[in-house]
Amino acid sequence: MNTAKLKGFNYPLTPKGKSTLNPPPPWYYSSDFLDVEFWAQPAAVASLLPNGLEPDPAANGHCNALFYDWQFSGANEEYLDPARYQYREFFILVDALFEGRSVSYCPYIFVDNDAALARGWTQGYPKRLGQVFQTRYYAATGKAGPALAAGIEVRRLA
Repeated sequence: MNTAKLKGFNYPLTPKGKSTLNPPPPWYYSSDFLDVEFWAQPAAVASLLPNGLEPDPAANGHCNALFYDWQFSGANEEYLDPARYQYREFFILVDALFEGRSVSYCPYIFVDNDAALARGWTQGYPKRLGQVFQTRYYAATGKAGPALAAGIEVRRLA
């Protein structure tokens, strides 16, 4: 009978604890992001709310769509493993009330990385795997990338 104690913060747990998807907290984050504020039909927002949350009449359907390009690290310099700890994320936040207090509720959240998925589940987010993209800015500009400067025109492709 194997009596080894399994270690780790997220599954998979192993005797040495080195196969866990994420290290234990504290966690540190750095990112580039885009936040798009918008208003939806209040009835559509209300249809997304679980029991215990109520629509916030003062918000009038206020929401945010957020695109993040994350770098994550714990206590062990996880940033040195970019394939595992860099990821992109998209989520929606809707305004609501919990026991009469204003809150933001997350009905949808997508990530492109297993470690981020597991960490989000640990934190109570309804994360799902998906492909997330946003245009990046690079300091070395040219025809391959956008320039951030006064007077630059931003156009949609389609």
